Amino acid sequence: MFKDVLDIYNKHLPSILVLSITLVFPVTFFIQLVVVYVYESSTVLFPSIISLCLLIINFIVLFSPFSFLTHKDLSDETVSLKELYAVFFSYFFYLLLFSVIVYAISVFGSFLILVPTIIGFSIIFLLPVFVDETSMKNHFRKAWLTLKSENIAVLGDIVIIFSVQILLWTILTYIIKDLENSFFFFLVLRALVNTFLYPLFYIYLARKYGQLHEDRKWVTF
Repeated sequence: MFKDVLDIYNKHLPSILVLSITLVFPVTFFIQLVVVYVYESSTVLFPSIISLCLLIINFIVLFSPFSFLTHKDLSDETVSLKELYAVFFSYFFYLLLFSVIVYAISVFGSFLILVPTIIGFSIIFLLPVFVDETSMKNHFRKAWLTLKSENIAVLGDIVIIFSVQILLWTILTYIIKDLENSFFFFLVLRALVNTFLYPLFYIYLARKYGQLHEDRKWVTF
């Protein structure tokens, strides 16, 4: 699987780099600034939950063009940067809206042993995998069917993705803690980590769960 991910990454490296620099880096940098504001503000309730939601939004809203690219590669079809940008903007507000809904679920779900939160976060991680679908109903159907059959694998991938990020961010924090203007460098380095890691995560998830769905030939209607 990892070899397949690297093959797709290397094959489309120019397009991936352009998307990473123009989309992943600026969006990540902005959201990191908002996270810092949330933690430093004395008026914000539930800063940890809000920050987690922001990090998930950061991950999800950037997913669609890379997932679309992966699907096209698996189908041996070519895709242009124009198409990839069009996919990003067509899915951006849809994914953003659903992320906000999941945030609301997470707040209330915290009183229900986090079950609604876990289900919501899992589905939102799977939604962008199925960007080739034309209806919202099929998006949710495929995401739900995948979650029911691969719930442990999905949760494991979520844990791994966040663990890798946290590990790298911790290492970077330790490295730059004595530097002047370390706050600015910290945000830039965090954004850079996401810039180069996220496409790998996106390709992996789209390759794994998108192909899994096709192999099982689940029917959508």
